[in-house]
Amino acid sequence: MAPAGIGRLILLIDDDPEFLTALTQDLTSAGHRVLQAAEGQDGMDLIEKLGGEVDLVITDLALPGMSGYEVISQLSHGRKDLRVIAVSGVYKESYLEVATVLGARAALQKTPRGKPMQRAQWLAAVERVFEPPASLSN
Repeated sequence: MAPAGIGRLILLIDDDPEFLTALTQDLTSAGHRVLQAAEGQDGMDLIEKLGGEVDLVITDLALPGMSGYEVISQLSHGRKDLRVIAVSGVYKESYLEVATVLGARAALQKTPRGKPMQRAQWLAAVERVFEPPASLSN
């Protein structure tokens, strides 16, 4: 895994080319390396091919073929060390809650079409999933 904040390899799985382009630009400008997949199975194939090189997966929940829920579930059973952020364009909080129950470390709502992406929000979420858990002994 890459040192904190430097050149992490992030896999984006989403079938929305505009979202992929915008988030890829934000992440690469912050120094991360980004791979893209438009379908869940394609993303899983990349993870298998690259082994432990992928540091983070950001997956949409509604994907053609294998859903983001299935991706999260499979990763939580096979790659517990791999961090996952779930994203959804559907405005129902329960969709995002299910993703965290399945193993996503964070769940974020996509920005509605026509509004600019909140770059700072995405970058902060990426950094947060790499923070060590807060100590319970305070």
